Amino acid sequence: MDLSILIPTYNEEENVLEIIKEIKHILNQFLIKYEIIVMDGQSKDNTRENAKKAGAKVFLRSSTDFKTFLTEGISKTKGRYIITMDSDFSNPPSYIHDLWESRDKGDIIVCSKWVKGGRADMSLVKKMISQLFNFMYRTILSIKVYDLNCNYRLYNRIVLEKMKLTGDSFTILPEIIFHASRLGYKIKEIPFFCAKRSHGKSKLNLITQSKLYVKTLLILWKMKTIKSHTTSQL
Repeated sequence: MDLSILIPTYNEEENVLEIIKEIKHILNQFLIKYEIIVMDGQSKDNTRENAKKAGAKVFLRSSTDFKTFLTEGISKTKGRYIITMDSDFSNPPSYIHDLWESRDKGDIIVCSKWVKGGRADMSLVKKMISQLFNFMYRTILSIKVYDLNCNYRLYNRIVLEKMKLTGDSFTILPEIIFHASRLGYKIKEIPFFCAKRSHGKSKLNLITQSKLYVKTLLILWKMKTIKSHTTSQL
């Protein structure tokens, strides 16, 4: 298998059918072997039924927590490369082409709304919060990545297989970048347009997520500090 598309869902019946159809249309132009896997967070609507109807493999993850999408989803994939993306059209499927074409330029390719050429259709408050946390993570952890919390990425699967992830919810995304950087993997960002979701409401609670991002930043900073102290004593 050349490529696995891994998608988290939770009550996305209005989006999942169309986005899978669009993903398949794009992938069929590549002449590669691929699979589309939906990791559903116990939706109460017809998300799973619609995903199956569109031709995806559907698995029920243990909770609605975003981190289970990755911690449980990776083992379901067979592709040499894995693209993760959201199911609400905030990650336009057209960028799958850019990710795939960039696969030899890094071990993780990140769609970034904060590099030159990238942009985001979101409120000023959300933009400020996102840029603030990215600046904090980038500065404190010494990571040269500008969009650490975007789920729209291409991974060489060996990167994910070597990691033990402990982060909560969306904080698992900057945690992956942190560990990959420490392990010497190459991370490249490509610009993209982060759009508004097509249907439905976001499940993201800004206050709760902000607290988790601060907590995770402190944990990763301690890990960085301990390693730096240990290295200096050798």
